[in-house]
Amino acid sequence: MTCQGCVNSIKKQFSTDNRIISSEIDLNSSNLNLESTVDLKPGDLNAIIGDLKKYNVSYKTNSSISTSDKDQNSSGNMKERKKFTPLIISLLLITLLALVPQIRDGFNVEGFMKSLMGYFFVIFSLFKLLNIKGFADSFSNYDLIASKVPSYGTIYPFIELTLGICFLANFGLLYVNVLTFIIMSVGSIGIGKSLKNKDQLECACLGASFSLPLTPVTLIENLTMAAMALYMITKLV
Repeated sequence: MTCQGCVNSIKKQFSTDNRIISSEIDLNSSNLNLESTVDLKPGDLNAIIGDLKKYNVSYKTNSSISTSDKDQNSSGNMKERKKFTPLIISLLLITLLALVPQIRDGFNVEGFMKSLMGYFFVIFSLFKLLNIKGFADSFSNYDLIASKVPSYGTIYPFIELTLGICFLANFGLLYVNVLTFIIMSVGSIGIGKSLKNKDQLECACLGASFSLPLTPVTLIENLTMAAMALYMITKLV
């Protein structure tokens, strides 16, 4: 495996088998931790990911079966929470940057939203640009457009960066907000569909550099951005 996109592709295949409850793959060590309802052998796992062709599973000694051990559950929950640390830090930084001009010049709702959306797109696009291919692979697992048009995932970070710069530069705000509303709304549909299907996917909002599960938090992000864009449109027309 070479990137988080590879991990996401394998996990997506595993999620299609109802015998598998959850799967975690460490990109650096290529170790697979599997929670399943039955004891699955390497042959069973390779049959599940057979369509991917270039990947092969070989068991060590332990197949991870569901356990009720409190310590293990606590450790697992702590590990899951830590995955959200980069996202939380990023959102706090974006909010702080958007608040600075408001503290200096007096609070203005439209000004705050414009800065928040601008910094959101710029900072999040930079994470995606660190590994465009890895991001595109992850993004295509749940985005409606990227799943049909692979090149959309490749250019998406540049779209976000352009939108962010336009917001911060006060350039073409009506058109920028309309495009933002469309992109975020379409993205929300794909995310909502994956969450409804309980697909075990990685969120691509921070690119392929961080392992972040796709949760309702991602949906809330997109819907919030879409709502702010719609609000701005009503103020600009």
